[in-house]
Amino acid sequence: MGIHHYNALGKVIKNTMEMCSVTHAHPKCISSCVALTTAVSTLLQSDEKYKTKKGEIDIDAIIEHSYQYASRCMINCTYQEVSEYI
Repeated sequence: MGIHHYNALGKVIKNTMEMCSVTHAHPKCISSCVALTTAVSTLLQSDEKYKTKKGEIDIDAIIEHSYQYASRCMINCTYQEVSEYI
């Protein structure tokens, strides 16, 4: 899901939420799916802000970015709780 429309993060998230909610409707599951697909999408975009000074992929920055989007799917949960689930 992170590959299709990878350059349009809003579409990636919308498609992810729609598709995973069919079989995994719990907010924790949806949040986990969003974290994974946004990470894949971000990797494919090759944005310079997710690279180190050496030009390598900054996986920690991508994980942080993905957690931010995933946490928006978790109602009544803190960012810390989301990071524990994923």
